[in-house]
Amino acid sequence: MNETNTHGYKLASKGKRLIATITEGIIFGIIILGIYLIMGKSVSEFWADLDSDFEFLDIVYSLVT
Repeated sequence: MNETNTHGYKLASKGKRLIATITEGIIFGIIILGIYLIMGKSVSEFWADLDSDFEFLDIVYSLVT
């Protein structure tokens, strides 16, 4: 088996890195949603604001390209 050392550490397999990335995304999503709920806004407002944020990103992306 071929071991890859990166900066002195053994690199995890692609599957383990994928699971770690998905888990990290879920944790950050829960934290952001929790902060949103603590601030007194509802989940439906969260999705509406998220949609408007994506529209803003489309505008910025079109300006850059």
